Amino acid sequence: MRESFEPREVECLELNGWDYDRGVLVHRYTLGTVAFEERYVFPHADRFDANEGFERACNVLHVAASTSYYKAAAPGTVTGIPGWLSRFTEELFLYGLAEFAMTNGLEPIRPGFELREPVNLGQDTDEGNRGRGTDSGAPAVVAVGGGKDSIVTIESMKRAGMPLVLGSVRTHRAIDETAVLAGVEHLVVDRIIDPKLLNLNEIGALNGHVPVTAINSAALAALSIGLGYSAVIMSNEASASVPLAQYRGIAVNHQWSKSLDCERLLSEYLPVPYFSLLRPLHEVEICRRFAGLPRYFDTVTSCNRAYTAAGRASGMRWCGDCPKCRFVFLGLAPFLSPETMQRIVGLDLLADASAAAADAYRAILGISGEPPMECIGTVDESNWAMARLAQDPRWGNHAVVQALASEVPVNPTWDPLSERSEDRIPDEWRKAADALS
Repeated sequence: MRESFEPREVECLELNGWDYDRGVLVHRYTLGTVAFEERYVFPHADRFDANEGFERACNVLHVAASTSYYKAAAPGTVTGIPGWLSRFTEELFLYGLAEFAMTNGLEPIRPGFELREPVNLGQDTDEGNRGRGTDSGAPAVVAVGGGKDSIVTIESMKRAGMPLVLGSVRTHRAIDETAVLAGVEHLVVDRIIDPKLLNLNEIGALNGHVPVTAINSAALAALSIGLGYSAVIMSNEASASVPLAQYRGIAVNHQWSKSLDCERLLSEYLPVPYFSLLRPLHEVEICRRFAGLPRYFDTVTSCNRAYTAAGRASGMRWCGDCPKCRFVFLGLAPFLSPETMQRIVGLDLLADASAAAADAYRAILGISGEPPMECIGTVDESNWAMARLAQDPRWGNHAVVQALASEVPVNPTWDPLSERSEDRIPDEWRKAADALS
């Protein structure tokens, strides 16, 4: 066991390839002198088809997951990149690690990439990948996280009569309960990060945000192709495409791997249809649709802290203090009563009369300080929701609403409930996108 780690001494991350055998996918990396193995365990290994499409998805996953090991030292060189993934790798590192670079005061991430084989531009096309190795009549894999967004997608698919299974990378009580309520098969890919990386984090490694949705998307694509499903469907909204900061000429978006740009990028390289069913919608419209699904109120979880080791151990669903809890409460409140919101979250976050609560919401509203780097709606959506609450007799007397209503800038002509943004939803799934409207 190492006692210390000096990131500046590391010159290179090597991607050493991967192996698949009977349901277990092993990725190998070397960071300086430290060798890592990351494992993915797939369900139904007895009927898994490790075909060419599966291999391509595994190569995308190999590059995406490498960011978790790269960030420990941010070396100047990365070797072993498949040539056909060169552009994917460049964009993934530059934009998917932009927040990591900003947090650690580094230059934007542009290491020297040494390719394993020459670039084959003929493989870098959406037309060459979409739908290859899939059965268009088979169920789609819907990514499930236990939150309101994936629940809306699940119920939209069901209402439209579209066949689906649920997929997640690891699981959580909220995910399992969502699958049971939905009455849909749930397939779990277990991701096992090398414990040596966790040790480095404790003894001096750099740390920060990585494009985890890109990692999970590639893993679910490999699952979908291996088991013959028709698509991977996400629940990422229009708001996820909005960057929150600029850093040394680079847009910094905490949700970049949920953005439309990343969706387009992944869809070019994953040999299975990949898109978000909620892409045209703003967060508050998704909240409105979720408000009509009361049977999920006692199981939904939209709190990142609930998914930490401590949160899992305690059975937490909502911490009630993080920006995500606060935004989701704000986004749902215009469509539900205070009593229902307290039932969902366990407490009334807008009734908190403390200065800390008001300041936390000021940040979310963009009134003071930088908006938090979290998976939350935009400043405009937050202001829209707060303005609605100020006019709602059920909410107007709540402490946070009273404190901030006069500070909220509102565009009276903007309606996030009806505005639709660009999307990539294929025609055959369009009816599901509109099923809960």
